[in-house]
Amino acid sequence: MIIMGRTPQRDQKDEKKGRRSSIPAGSALDKSNEPFSWEEYLRETSSTAASPSCFKQSRVPPANDFKAGMKLEARDPRNSNSVCIATVM
Repeated sequence: MIIMGRTPQRDQKDEKKGRRSSIPAGSALDKSNEPFSWEEYLRETSSTAASPSCFKQSRVPPANDFKAGMKLEARDPRNSNSVCIATVM
């Protein structure tokens, strides 16, 4: 596990320009109190789900050679243009 600061999931560029979210009221994306439903989303957006063959995954997961206390570079969650040092916990 890598411990770093957390930032809210919002578009700060739009906030600075005084824009509001473009999510239509009442849409599947606006129902924040309900669990997300792919079926409902695909129906509302007239979309088709991608085939499972689009998501190939190795049967044997890659080795995780990280050890607790190791340092690594990670994207700074407070500034996406910056990299900072993170510690593996």
